[in-house]
Amino acid sequence: MSKYRLIKKYPGSPELGTIAEKAGDIKYTHPDGRESFTSSSAECLFEKIVENQPEFWEKIVEKDYEILSVIIRSYNQICKKEGYYFVPKLGGIKPFILDSHIDYKIHSVKRLSDSEI
Repeated sequence: MSKYRLIKKYPGSPELGTIAEKAGDIKYTHPDGRESFTSSSAECLFEKIVENQPEFWEKIVEKDYEILSVIIRSYNQICKKEGYYFVPKLGGIKPFILDSHIDYKIHSVKRLSDSEI
């Protein structure tokens, strides 16, 4: 089921941060935890109000895994997510933050549904 978060207000919109999902009707989960519904007798109402309005609604991609460690290919070093790694050419010890200028290979991941590594 697709979920979307309101990122920009428009006339008559719910408050920013509201989550919309298609659940028969359109279900809105507000930032304060309240839920409300809009009847969607027309099948395309959700598409018209939410899915086809990317300037207002951002699709939520729910990840089902977490990266635990990576290998920096150019130095063949394993780096844990919460740790540090040493890269001489990049100025010594660096915190583990994925950087688009470094060539990584994923070493280990954890599936969030059952914590299997």
